[in-house]
Amino acid sequence: DEGTGGGDMLVVPGQDVDAFALPGYRGRRGRVVVTSGMVRSLDPGEREVLLAHERAHLAGRHHLLSVVVDLATVVHPALRSLRETLGFHLERWADEEAAAAVGDRRVAAAAIARAALAGASQRRTRGYPLLSATSGPVPRRVEALLRPASTAPPGRAGRAGAVALAGSVVLAAVVALVMAYGLHEYVEYAARRLTGAS
Repeated sequence: DEGTGGGDMLVVPGQDVDAFALPGYRGRRGRVVVTSGMVRSLDPGEREVLLAHERAHLAGRHHLLSVVVDLATVVHPALRSLRETLGFHLERWADEEAAAAVGDRRVAAAAIARAALAGASQRRTRGYPLLSATSGPVPRRVEALLRPASTAPPGRAGRAGAVALAGSVVLAAVVALVMAYGLHEYVEYAARRLTGAS
């Protein structure tokens, strides 16, 4: 309720350093939510990258891919490790879209690094280790943006990888569900046979 902004952006007051894409529902369009702490952490060019990145999440409907994979991992818990991989591919997809939108891969890489460092610095002051900016997916994302762009249209490889991964996870979950149902039916059949024989 305290947020300000127009169009698809909402700036929420506070010291927290955060930004995310809030998907729309029931006919409402999605919005990019940014804290004033994040706005202060980035220069104008980097803020443009941040907004383009979050808008790419909304335009690509990344929340739907994430939900589908989350539901699939409930059916087949062995697939949980793929959630992180899908998350990385979705972030890279949005990174490439943002770099194309601003026309400068180095500015996009700097914005992602600065946003991660600002968030990590905040977490460190609250007693959490400085992990997200110095290890894990953020350095890999920055490194990918510092390489020359591929000759493929922006984001196509990331989109294909994310969609293929989500499809594979769903297929594995459906197969596991069918196999579990088959096993259940077999156990029921065996139980009926055993009780009928005694």
